[in-house]
Order: sequence, then C-alpha cells, then structure tokens
Amino acid sequence: MVDSFVGALCEKKDVCWPWYILTRRIGWIIVDELATAWKAGLSITAFRAREFHGGQTPASPRDIYWTVSSWREHVRRGSWQPERYDETGERVLYLSTTPETALREAKRGTDPVYLQRFQLDLPTTKTVTLGHDLEQRAPHLHFLLLSSEYPREGSRLQNPYRATHFLSYACAVLRIDAIEYPSVRVNLKDHPTEFNLVLFRRAVDAAEGMMTGDPFLYPETP
Repeated sequence: MVDSFVGALCEKKDVCWPWYILTRRIGWIIVDELATAWKAGLSITAFRAREFHGGQTPASPRDIYWTVSSWREHVRRGSWQPERYDETGERVLYLSTTPETALREAKRGTDPVYLQRFQLDLPTTKTVTLGHDLEQRAPHLHFLLLSSEYPREGSRLQNPYRATHFLSYACAVLRIDAIEYPSVRVNLKDHPTEFNLVLFRRAVDAAEGMMTGDPFLYPETP
C-alpha cells in the first residue's frame, strides 16, 4: 500500500496536499501516525558537510550552511530548486548523525570536504526518529521513511522528492520541526546508526547557535 502511494506521488508534478490527503486513505493513515509518533526533545551530536572547490576553504562555521541572508539571496537570484524536504523555498538544515554519513552525502568528486559539528539541545522540539520503536508504533510512517528516499541523480522518476515533500507538508501542519531519515548513500542494514536529519523552522534558527568548534577537514573517505 505504501509502495504504491510513494510510486504514484513521485510521478506527479504538482499536488494540492490537503485534497490529496483527504482523498486517499493511506495518506490519512500516515498523517494520523505522524501526529502521535513524535517525541519532545532532540539532544545529539550531528554533522553538516560541504565540498569546497578550487582550493577554497571555509572561513567560519557559517560557510558550511545557508545563513538567513545568503539563503534569501540564493532564492531571489532564482538559483533555488526543490530539494528533498524543501518544496517551497523554505530554509531547512540537513545534518547527519555521524561524520561518515555527512561525508558520504557531500562527497561528489576529489575536492576536500569540510565538516561542522552541531551539539544539538532542543528540549521542546517535536522530533520523529527512526528505530524499532517507530516501526512498532507507526508502521506505515516507518515504511514510508525507508522507501521514499531516492537519489536525484540518475532517477527515472519524474519527481523523486515528492513523497518527502508530502512528509514536509504534514510536519508543517503538525508543527514537527525535526525528522530522521535514512541515507541513500549507505545500506541501512550494514550501517544501522547512520541517519540523516532535517530541521525545519524554529529548529533551524535554534541550531545556528549550537555549532561547536571550527569546520574541520575530514581525514578519509570511509
């Protein structure tokens, strides 16, 4: 059921989310599970990575992610395109739970990759985390998180991010500001602790003040 839901979503160019959810039972089921699957609080060490080209190096931690002003300029210039959890041009923050995962997400060539550490302490943030507990309490949501991750490059789907856009919309409605999702760069069975994390809205603003240390060059490709 979830597989066909994801497949149908990824073939759609535009979706009116309220109508789409109202007219599909599986959509209702997933949103209902999401409404009870979140937990309050997020306290972890996370990492953000960026590949630097042409001999460039980061001058400060702010060079690793989009600040408010740089993101607004990026959108204003028309450089923005829909991303995994960003359908509308809203600023989100993508992080990883291990430096190895962050490196895999950023590494595309031979240029150096710098990482920034975030010591997240968000006691009131509504968070959805992957794990056996989620699989038991919200099986449809859990399966959707595992089956909706497609790499944009080389995908034959018209819109490989449409299913995650659905999750992003539902999170906005339910005021959920953090969600863990698997990396398409690794086999989850072989790397059970390697996840990605996306922060929305208030959590993004708060996380900016939780960077620790300076950007560092990760020494090796795992």
